[in-house]
Amino acid sequence: RRAERSREPSFFTAGDTTPFGKYGYFCAMEKTITESRAALFSALGEQLRTFIDSASAPELFARAEAANGWFTRREIRRALEAICSRMLNRQALDAWLAAYDLHGVRPRHVGVIMAGNIPLVGFFDLLCVTACGHVCHYKPSAKDTVLTEWIVGRLKRLDPALPLFRYTEQSPIEAVIATGSDNTNRYFRMRYGS
Repeated sequence: RRAERSREPSFFTAGDTTPFGKYGYFCAMEKTITESRAALFSALGEQLRTFIDSASAPELFARAEAANGWFTRREIRRALEAICSRMLNRQALDAWLAAYDLHGVRPRHVGVIMAGNIPLVGFFDLLCVTACGHVCHYKPSAKDTVLTEWIVGRLKRLDPALPLFRYTEQSPIEAVIATGSDNTNRYFRMRYGS
């Protein structure tokens, strides 16, 4: 049974002119919860589709390849195209988010610790956390910082109020999604296991 759609709460009165981003992550007065999140991420997808063939793409690809020799321009392009077509497609986002009742979700602080073996491999975890209304504290792999910071910058320009922060040791983490080796698993079980 599909959950009844409800409107996201507004934290401001109708006359307030405080800017909260074009897609109003916290303050979407005219959109349902899933519509505002789908709109934000599909807008990112449109930007990425345009960027892939732009004159500035080779410079980003070269910086990412310099940081990680396994990230060839072809693989970076392939990753961005897959993200656009499979993760940030509006119809796919609507269908995915419609399966969940996200109204009234208590936002939790979720650490997303990303691997660096594939370009933007941690993006889906970041998408899941933020699309479901949680606060994302991301830690990119040292080998994928260029692309991760670039895509986070794009998201933050679309919606400055998006609760998306770089992970620090002081981040108030309540849950962790960590991708990596057995050593990564042991470290995070020791750090956050209790």
